[in-house]
Amino acid sequence: MPTLQGKRLFSTMKDLPKGSAEHGQRERFACQSYLHRVVGRGGAIRCASGSPAARLIGLRHLILKEELMSDLNLGGGIRLPEACKADRATQVGSTKHFTGGLVLGDGPGERHGVESHLEKCAALILNYRPSSLEIRTQVLFKWFDKVGEIHDHYIDIVTLQVDGAMIGYAVRPKERASDRYIQKLARIKKQAVSQGFLDNLLLFTEEDVCPVELFNAELFHSVRRPDCFGDPVAQDVVRSIAGVVSVGDLVEATRLEGMGFRAIVRLICSGHLEMLSYERISYKTLVFKKKEV
Repeated sequence: MPTLQGKRLFSTMKDLPKGSAEHGQRERFACQSYLHRVVGRGGAIRCASGSPAARLIGLRHLILKEELMSDLNLGGGIRLPEACKADRATQVGSTKHFTGGLVLGDGPGERHGVESHLEKCAALILNYRPSSLEIRTQVLFKWFDKVGEIHDHYIDIVTLQVDGAMIGYAVRPKERASDRYIQKLARIKKQAVSQGFLDNLLLFTEEDVCPVELFNAELFHSVRRPDCFGDPVAQDVVRSIAGVVSVGDLVEATRLEGMGFRAIVRLICSGHLEMLSYERISYKTLVFKKKEV
């Protein structure tokens, strides 16, 4: 968890214009200070050990998660998503396969390019899993073959987990996952793990796409923007509940209809509410309060 000192550093940054040189300088300083403190305590977060993995995905969100996700303001301005940090540019268009883009992450988010519908589904599912903190796409890893020749391999998706683990995913349709490809992936995995670049490298195929998980991930993504009016009302309602209640009852208590439903879904996504059973989120879904709002 961010220390009080780290929170104070970023509370002063809220008074600075985002995008300004001073804001960026303080942000980098606070991240470096927090990383130094974690390493100084013996590496409470494993990926903060100075390995390439630690540099791959920063710890910025661990300090900034107290900030409001919305970058809309009453002055009528909006902050655009950050540029994609992938190690290679994805195709913008193709006549032979699906291409697209996603904006994922807290605040204004970050742009990510995808080159297949399966990759888009994987990115959404992995991003909204409770065990994931942040994802990166198209991450470069250099590996060597049997004769020692160096090759570039771009890992489709890398996730930073809540427990600090770095998990890479090679997204590929099952019919294209040949024995030769699996053997190549196994060699890359062995080298990436031994070098501390990743903790694991997994193959993600269409068989890993759960319709329920994908539906809920798409729902979370569609309501990701906070509502400065609806969210406080929903939070007040949730504070007063005890036991198991339906999403519909919570929405009715807010008296905000669709706005209330979206606010309740955001509380499920944030982990303040938890579903009683694994299902597609609807008005009939039963939830209980997992942690205080």
